[in-house]
Amino acid sequence: MHLTITRISLLFFLLALSVTGYSQEEASSETAETAPSAVSLYNEGLEKLKAKEFEAALPLLVDAIAAADTTSETDVKVIGLAQRNGAIAAYYVGTGQRKAEELEKAIETYQLGIEYNPDFYANHIGLAQALDDNEQKVEAVSAYMKAAEVCNMSEKTKDKVESMENKATNTVIRLFLDDKVDETLAAAEAFLALKETSDVLTYKAKALAAKGDNSGALAAADKAVAMVSEAANKDLVYFTKGEIHQALGQNDAAIESYKMAGGKYADAAQYKISELEK
Repeated sequence: MHLTITRISLLFFLLALSVTGYSQEEASSETAETAPSAVSLYNEGLEKLKAKEFEAALPLLVDAIAAADTTSETDVKVIGLAQRNGAIAAYYVGTGQRKAEELEKAIETYQLGIEYNPDFYANHIGLAQALDDNEQKVEAVSAYMKAAEVCNMSEKTKDKVESMENKATNTVIRLFLDDKVDETLAAAEAFLALKETSDVLTYKAKALAAKGDNSGALAAADKAVAMVSEAANKDLVYFTKGEIHQALGQNDAAIESYKMAGGKYADAAQYKISELEK
């Protein structure tokens, strides 16, 4: 899923126009010999942000935060505003870097935006996409799930939750289909630490079985079956459980599971049953 420029731009303008730069009087005490104040750096950064000069805005806002005196009430306010606007600038800069395939830079920029405003969903989504593009699949699963969690915090972004969770699920599945068993397990655990679904439990079971841990696989499959009433993948769940029982030599249990597997697994399940009943 890609964030639309229209929605993000609207968010940018609402936030940018709701915070005004501090007065020139507050910044006028600077002389040619003194370093720029947090106030003046913030004002300049905000102007660049309003002009959509994001690559120029971000370092100014970063510098404003660094220059701020935490014992000054004015500078404390500057820090808060610079962080909120810096998170927006970071999203745009990171997205430009991601599209230019400067993925390591994009990851760092999105992470900076998240540091400045953990509740701004766009950087979480951008980070997940950049990690995915950079083949850091396990980290991408964690980031997609975190993005889903943040999106779920606001009514305006709850419509993105399912998409983020689906991307995380599909990443787990792709890893297994690419025979990356250890990565499948790590990605599955990253997902399941935040939410249990029958899809991910099933592929965890398949990965454990591929490693010869049939007892662990059966435990994961049992959890998947317990959720199967609301799962679209119930035929795969039961077929997978049948294979695990069969590997454990539990033929009667394998037959019962295979009998529950229909859809595109029906023929293969029936063949398995016929072989076990010989």
